[in-house]
Amino acid sequence: MFKSAIFLGALASSAAATTYTIADSFIGPSFLTGFNWEAIADPTHGAVNYVDQPTAISQNLTFTSSDTLILRADSTHTTNFPTGPGRNSVRIRSNKEYTTAVTVLNLRHMPVGCATWPAFWTTLESDWPTNGEVDIIEGVNDVSPNQSTLHTTAECTMVANTMTQTGNLVTTDCNTADNGNSGCGVQTTKANSYGPNLNAVGGGYYAMERTSTYIKIWFWARNEANIPADITSGGSTVSPTNWGTPTADFVFNNCASSHFGPHNIIINLTLCGDWAGAVYPATCPSTCNNYVNTEPAAFANAYPYSPPFLYDEVTNEPYLPLPAPHGPRIRITPPRFDDALRTGDSNCHDDLEPTVRHMNDPAVYMWLQAPPFPYTSKDGVTWLEKINKECKGILNEMEGVWNSTPDPNIKHWISGSPVRIIRERQDDGSDVYIGDVGIDRSGFPEILDKQEREQKAKENAAYANGDPRIVWTLGDFMAPSHHGRGIMTAVIRTIIDEWAIPYMGARKFYIGAFSTNIGSQKVFIKNAFSFVGEQANVIDMKKRGKGDGCLSVKWFSRDIPVELHKD
Repeated sequence: MFKSAIFLGALASSAAATTYTIADSFIGPSFLTGFNWEAIADPTHGAVNYVDQPTAISQNLTFTSSDTLILRADSTHTTNFPTGPGRNSVRIRSNKEYTTAVTVLNLRHMPVGCATWPAFWTTLESDWPTNGEVDIIEGVNDVSPNQSTLHTTAECTMVANTMTQTGNLVTTDCNTADNGNSGCGVQTTKANSYGPNLNAVGGGYYAMERTSTYIKIWFWARNEANIPADITSGGSTVSPTNWGTPTADFVFNNCASSHFGPHNIIINLTLCGDWAGAVYPATCPSTCNNYVNTEPAAFANAYPYSPPFLYDEVTNEPYLPLPAPHGPRIRITPPRFDDALRTGDSNCHDDLEPTVRHMNDPAVYMWLQAPPFPYTSKDGVTWLEKINKECKGILNEMEGVWNSTPDPNIKHWISGSPVRIIRERQDDGSDVYIGDVGIDRSGFPEILDKQEREQKAKENAAYANGDPRIVWTLGDFMAPSHHGRGIMTAVIRTIIDEWAIPYMGARKFYIGAFSTNIGSQKVFIKNAFSFVGEQANVIDMKKRGKGDGCLSVKWFSRDIPVELHKD
């Protein structure tokens, strides 16, 4: 399963320029219009059947969210290759061609397992190998590290002492007619550049700069501290000269640049075939083709077994980073609670003090219905005990599924989110608690009849994890110091699209906001919620000690079509 986004930069000015401006950006749904799903016979003779876009979407082999593209192979049917068609899979090609350009791939997860041969590469299919080929990411059968390789016609070789790179030159002859078309390749020295090791750190970034004098490739794992800001920010320009020594430095001093013409970008997943099948290891089951034919579940790559968390380098906590421009400094983490609070230990550092402070801030509590006012330390301890226990339980549940070897045919949906506290990492390594986002099964507060409300809540609580009938709701707040920056919009999008949908199987959301809380309403609308209706004067603020009069509530819903998330 690929999970990715692509940035493409065109050269800003002359060939001597070092800054590239964005020409194309493919994120989430824009892949569907910017790329062609190639329903062709596999040129590498793999045990796959490449399908067109409508088929890929209908069979859940292609899925997009607001900031993500997911591509995968079929994991439900047996096949009979080579007598019959291979396993359904995807091969996509950019509609546009590129020459002098920078290509950046933000990759969160890649396909893994025996027989797999995933690749991210560029070429001109209609005139291969005359116009060359650049393999940016390629490997087979989970063998790391990654190797980047050029394939050309005759008279193109690499000279080791002219290549300034951190990777190791493996082969020097780029000619497809020599050495079984092994090409001229450079292996990175980073074990986490490919396969399961890459997925374990939450993926990373690959970048290629192509000019008339060289092709350079860089890789940064997502947990590295030195990732260039213009790579992670998703801004309008990039400057490769500031990226340090590349992983691979293919210099055209013994290879004319004419070996490389206009290229399309290609992402594909084949199985077995000329390479993965030829080196299929003895540690893998059966033969390559037989394994692919008879073990569909082996190709599930289901995300419930590969959570998207990164791990804090200071606290070792799991966290969900927000997308650029907010992340990775702003992140969603577990709560922090220490039992030593009960003894009055003044050296205890957790979430009690900021929780009490936020809940007594009128710019926060006036928009919240449930928390009492004034909010005491006892209230804070009770609340933190509750959510700390819940989040730890969900984390244990998640890790139990992830670290076990469950039946891949069964989706092991998680019951909730183990992260909820929004923090901002500071330059000194500390962080500041700036908000909260909780996701829970709805108790249907919009239903005013108590008996009916309790019956609906009981039914909602009884559904099994992942049941598409479950109605979910969100509770959130943001510190006033961080209002107006678009942070909560990104938080809601992240917790829903990156966690609730793919890991909890969430399909239905229902959420309310005071009618006067215009900011929250805008956040919901930006996250694809629709206005449902308004209940007038239903919240007695005086009774809650938060002012006079009664407030009205506006309700919003969001439904995710079940067919886009077939189990």
